[in-house]
Amino acid sequence: MQKLAVAIAGFNGRMGQRLAALIEQSDDLTLAGGLEHDDSALPPGTQVLVDFSSPEGYRRWLAACEA
Repeated sequence: MQKLAVAIAGFNGRMGQRLAALIEQSDDLTLAGGLEHDDSALPPGTQVLVDFSSPEGYRRWLAACEA
């Protein structure tokens, strides 16, 4: 079975780091990448984005996902 590729916006925060640790322990998930406010694009292969950034970041990442 192929693992689901997850990216985390707000990666450097406490929740982002905890999510990354849990993803690394998962048999079904793989970490596609961590994103912060200065990133401009989703990591290649991202299938799911979990956003723990900010309201402004949410709007930007929503637009990136829609594209």
